[in-house]
Amino acid sequence: MKTIVDLLLRNGQVHTLDRRLAIAQAVAVSGSRIVAIGSDEELTPLARPGVKTINLGGRVVTPGFIDSHIHMIDMALLQRGVDLAGASSLEEVKRYCTG
Repeated sequence: MKTIVDLLLRNGQVHTLDRRLAIAQAVAVSGSRIVAIGSDEELTPLARPGVKTINLGGRVVTPGFIDSHIHMIDMALLQRGVDLAGASSLEEVKRYCTG
């Protein structure tokens, strides 16, 4: 069965963070998933007629950096304190602490 590609990004510098292929030229996407990474020559045949193709013009593509989390205990402790990062004198500290 042939992979169905919805989007082809080509002519780029795709940083894969994979030692076997650190920088590729193209990315093939199906739905919300990357289905192939490689050279323009390798991936272009995956795109059927009419598929959206974006010429990156040598631009860089990096992996999505998604790490949305907090440390609950640290957040709770921060809420109990006063942020004095902007205070430059004892008078400012007093104003922060008394409101």
